[in-house]
Amino acid sequence: MYGNTRTLVPVLIGSGTALSAEVTVGAKRIVGVQMPAGWDAAGITFAALTRQTSGAVPTLTFAKVQDAGGTEVLITTPVADTYVAIAPTVALYGLGRIKVRSGIAATPVNQTADRVLYLVCVDY
Repeated sequence: MYGNTRTLVPVLIGSGTALSAEVTVGAKRIVGVQMPAGWDAAGITFAALTRQTSGAVPTLTFAKVQDAGGTEVLITTPVADTYVAIAPTVALYGLGRIKVRSGIAATPVNQTADRVLYLVCVDY
């Protein structure tokens, strides 16, 4: 826990990659990101679970998170080793299961070493 109402969700973006493995934020709202030291300059975007097929081996489909106007939600190039507050007008709540991307979907930016950032979440 972070304070009384905040939860930190660790996210690993591995060396040589731009997309994290799936993490669960559930119904919580993402209100900030604690950036790691050594972050390779890139914005941060998100992919959310949009579909899960049933069967012996379920298939998960993740799609980029966009605003109502169709623009990919982007945290513009955060500085390494800082806390980035996300404006309350950005609808990053109720996403459930997500992946975090370094860069945007069209031009992801691979990190040159393992990077662990923390999503700061609150109950919505």
